[in-house]
Amino acid sequence: MGAPTKILAMVRTVIATRTILDGRFVSGRVSLAEVVDASGCPRRPVLRVLERLAREGWLELVEDVRLRPAPGECGPKRRNPAYLVHRDIRLHRAHQDRSRVTCRDKVWSTLRAVRRTTVGNLMRLTGCGEDMCREYLRVLLREHYVRRAGRDGRETLWLLVKDAGARRPETHEAITEGDV
Repeated sequence: MGAPTKILAMVRTVIATRTILDGRFVSGRVSLAEVVDASGCPRRPVLRVLERLAREGWLELVEDVRLRPAPGECGPKRRNPAYLVHRDIRLHRAHQDRSRVTCRDKVWSTLRAVRRTTVGNLMRLTGCGEDMCREYLRVLLREHYVRRAGRDGRETLWLLVKDAGARRPETHEAITEGDV
């Protein structure tokens, strides 16, 4: 079992079994040793996946305990970090197929290029629909990537205030029809 996506899927399954009760999310605590035991995956890749989920805001590092090697083993003390699960892991997008360019990708790259624009200009430059452009701008506004910067005629002028790089930022909401 070496593929990172398989290990991510196993880690997500273990976290979901510990934090989902009767179909509802309940914040919980998981440690590296618990996830390794429950998933059967190697320690290092599981640790890397947990660190990635912590960077993305799904988990919070609560403590980083060092355990002695098991009897018969030698070497330094092993890390056993414990994490608090903040959000429902079922909503995590494991990966996005980068071979398909979505309207959100087009809107994000256009925003990065022009820095300030209107919905009409976004529609013209990206070829995406008005509803999709407006909805994604609302998501970016909620996540503090853009802000309203006045008006251009009758349309609202949008300004990019936080540039997260070439790849569009991960946003915390359900996937819509335009991203499928």
